[in-house]
Amino acid sequence: MQTSSGTNGAFSTAGAGAPRGRDTGSAAVLTGRVTTPDGRAVGATLTATDSGGTQIGRARTDAEGSFTLRARPGTALLICSAPGHAPRAETVTIGVGGTRHDVVLESSGRPARTPVAGS
Repeated sequence: MQTSSGTNGAFSTAGAGAPRGRDTGSAAVLTGRVTTPDGRAVGATLTATDSGGTQIGRARTDAEGSFTLRARPGTALLICSAPGHAPRAETVTIGVGGTRHDVVLESSGRPARTPVAGS
């Protein structure tokens, strides 16, 4: 399995996949973990786009911050966002045999907003 240039060394896999209704051709898999700088798991959404800005894959992390994203092989922009954290965008190369890539999110300095029922 290929490893892209990530910011951490430990990886595990879980959850989600390619967007429904989109043909990903020969799908490849990008796995990794989203954490804070001190290693705490982050509940995040990850979106992969091609060079034209078209979404080619989307995933959510599990309770341990792990994700599995299915997309067509090649270079993609991986956008990661989570409440209470600054979003991060990184270029990754998704290999046919699979690629692992961790993302570290910094705090946004603002508390996460919680929706209020009925609003």
